[in-house]
Amino acid sequence: TLPTTTKSTTTTTIPLLGTITTGAITVSGGGLFLNGNNNTTTTTTNTATTATTNTTTNTIGATGLTSVLTSALTSATYTSTTTTDNTNTRANNFNTGAITVTGGRLFINGNLNTYTTINTISLGGGELGGAGTWNAIVNQTGGSFTPGLQTGDSPTSGSTPFAVGNLSISSLTVTGGTLTVNMNAANQSSNLLTVNGNAKISGATTILVTPATLDAPLQTARVLGVTGTRTGQYSAASLYLSPGRVDTGIVAAASPDGVFTSSTLSLSVDSGNPALGQKVDDTYVTVAHHYDTVSGLSAAGKQLGGAFNDQVGNPLLADFLGALDYSPLTSTVAGTINAYAATDFQASLEYSAVSAREIHRIVEQQNLGDSMYPSNNHVWANYNYNNYSNSGSANRFTIGLGSSTMDTFHFGGLVSYASSDLSSNSTIDTIAYGAYIGMGAPTGWQINGYVGGSHNKTSTSTTAASIAVPALYSVSSFNPDGNSFQALLSGAYMMEEDICKWGPTFGVEMVKSSLKGTITPGAALPAIEYSSNSLTSMRTLIGARAEFTVNSKVHPYVSAQWAREFDGENNGYTANFQGSTFKVKAPIKLATDSIILRGGVVVGLCESCFADFGYMGEYSTSGDNTDYNGLNLGLRATF
Repeated sequence: TLPTTTKSTTTTTIPLLGTITTGAITVSGGGLFLNGNNNTTTTTTNTATTATTNTTTNTIGATGLTSVLTSALTSATYTSTTTTDNTNTRANNFNTGAITVTGGRLFINGNLNTYTTINTISLGGGELGGAGTWNAIVNQTGGSFTPGLQTGDSPTSGSTPFAVGNLSISSLTVTGGTLTVNMNAANQSSNLLTVNGNAKISGATTILVTPATLDAPLQTARVLGVTGTRTGQYSAASLYLSPGRVDTGIVAAASPDGVFTSSTLSLSVDSGNPALGQKVDDTYVTVAHHYDTVSGLSAAGKQLGGAFNDQVGNPLLADFLGALDYSPLTSTVAGTINAYAATDFQASLEYSAVSAREIHRIVEQQNLGDSMYPSNNHVWANYNYNNYSNSGSANRFTIGLGSSTMDTFHFGGLVSYASSDLSSNSTIDTIAYGAYIGMGAPTGWQINGYVGGSHNKTSTSTTAASIAVPALYSVSSFNPDGNSFQALLSGAYMMEEDICKWGPTFGVEMVKSSLKGTITPGAALPAIEYSSNSLTSMRTLIGARAEFTVNSKVHPYVSAQWAREFDGENNGYTANFQGSTFKVKAPIKLATDSIILRGGVVVGLCESCFADFGYMGEYSTSGDNTDYNGLNLGLRATF
């Protein structure tokens, strides 16, 4: 029982659709925003034995208080009370009974009935929200419950993103409607609703997530904390973009209003995981990104999209990834990722290794001619046409100059140019150079050696699909280049029979290749740089060769070798974008086992020259398909 109380009341009447009294508050239309504690403008500390209660009716729109009213209005009053007794100051907002919201909007920022009887707040329609501590039971049968500090607009009816803030209530019962939360990608926080008791959730209840910014991707965040026990769970989560908000990222695209389905991310509602230190009664919105499964992506686009999945938390890429998340058109997202993707990059690297091996076959073929037609000085030329079974074809032109110090030892150098079609989008030009040696008589031991290098340059042009991305070039160019180092050591032991020489062959060959390049998909867009991990091929060669003599000028030959790869793997390449470096998974595995076939005829044209007409091909039995079939033409002249 309190001692004698002195009370003073001042009332201001405002227009509002609905009724607000000291006994109850009902909002059925329009909007009411109450900011601050809404107590008396003065606070006293009374150490006497008397208690003083001061009740002041605040003016809606006065200092510390804002309102937004949007429909037809009638009269109502609002009263708040601060009571001081002895040394305790009690700040009590809305010293009222029930609060009912069936339409319109009611937002309360501050503390509600901190020290008095628990209020009951019923939400059946419209919006209810705010930030602070409410000593209240919330029963939601419909409408939108929106925890978080409001700055003048609600997420579903204003153009200003509302800030991240927390709201604490006594208990929660939900049988319908939505929980609308703001999620801040900058620090991965959300409007956390804390229930200092139990929460019961049932029915078709959902969570609407509105991002604080469209210039960063969302990540998983806690949206509901329950200190007691939660029964039931929200059925689903969806994105909601406030009206009028647009993305200001590097790939500008207008964002639609209302419930929004992203082509790059999905939301789900999950309970806390104790294994991660989370409370099982809490509720999380789990955000999963799927940049690699967007409809319309190329193979390279899917690889780049997979790398973007791992970069969601990278602040250097936040602006770019946010633009992808909130683009309204799937074609825009796919077109953008494809434009940045390293089309045929790994295919170019793989071809560099395969192309270098062709030089080894050419060297072995020339040394075969030297063993048949020894000479002191000679010049030679070779043409190869290869058709690759997976895609593309290649034309190679090689010239060489050689000499010998004796009939059984010769040496020389070569230069080779190859032009290849990797795909309908890409061509690759290769310049190879190196030195070779050969030792051995027509019968007995024969040894071949080669050391050289090559420079490979790829030209890729990708035509953009019909997409709403004006910032992109209609045709994107990607011109990576790189170098290869190669070495060969091979031999044979030839035995002579009646009309042929034959024997086992053996060898080891090595190629090491790398590649790098830059893509700028639009004049106003940042470039992305790619550099490959080195691709090293190390193969052993075991087989047999036979040379036949039809007459002194015609010598058919045939050979087969089994090639065994001991390396030949590459997991992908490195991208440098927006100041960030990350890996793109795009594995290469060269064929583990291959069969190399050659056959043809060496024809003596005159005493100082001969020609070589033949077939050359390689067939893999495992690993990546780098099979090819080819025509080999050679001409050699001595001087």
